[in-house]
Amino acid sequence: MKDKDKPLTPKQQAAAVERIKRARAARDALEAMREESPAAHKTRGKDSETGDGEVSIMAKITVKKPTDAETKELQGHPVWSCGVSVFDWHYDSEETALIVEGKVTVDYDGGSVTFGAGDYVVFPQGLSCIWKVAAPVKKHYVFK
Repeated sequence: MKDKDKPLTPKQQAAAVERIKRARAARDALEAMREESPAAHKTRGKDSETGDGEVSIMAKITVKKPTDAETKELQGHPVWSCGVSVFDWHYDSEETALIVEGKVTVDYDGGSVTFGAGDYVVFPQGLSCIWKVAAPVKKHYVFK
């Protein structure tokens, strides 16, 4: 039996339920904020200090093209994959990911970001968000 086919322990189930509750609360808060000021959540652009094309939205989720060293380092970490879907998620710790394939849009209280194959993405600790997987995604990831 593969690890992904094993049933969750009661502790894992409780943690998952709590993550979902926090993500739903964040989603509700995000929707309320968007109703108040839709334009306030669309800030995107190049890194003003380096100008290297890195995209940050409200200093929350960072998306950029990885360096060779970053690619090599992340390729040594586990792979996670997911089909087309929409789900809530909460990051208890920072995650760094190298997207191998797919296309995803993540909505959160600071805005919305879309990324795909070849992108290096950093999700900060404490982030609650909604994943919208538009094309099946596969990523290498590491939690810090």
